[in-house]
Amino acid sequence: MTLRRSTIAFLIFGALAAGSSVGLAAFGIHGLGQIMKYPAQAVRTFLDATMFQADQGIAVLIVAVVCQLMAEGWSRRIMQLSGILLCASVLMFSGSVYAITFDKFGGLAPVG
Repeated sequence: MTLRRSTIAFLIFGALAAGSSVGLAAFGIHGLGQIMKYPAQAVRTFLDATMFQADQGIAVLIVAVVCQLMAEGWSRRIMQLSGILLCASVLMFSGSVYAITFDKFGGLAPVG
């Protein structure tokens, strides 16, 4: 079975999102909390963003598998659209919450 391009893209993005969330969580706990002495609420906000990123990354991986198994048609296109929106959500929502942690503009958090 050959993998579709959308499946490969979703697998790569989902794996990177879920995998990098582990490293970011470690940075949040050790780097922000212990080394840089950020306030506990800022560290908690950062860790919440890593949790959302991990969950959404896993959801993108699930979408990749489901899209690969589906036959051509509207239902697969709708599933691909949901995967694209999940990828955008990882970037917009988690990225915005990370920005809030560092006192930057975080206005996209409600949108993502």
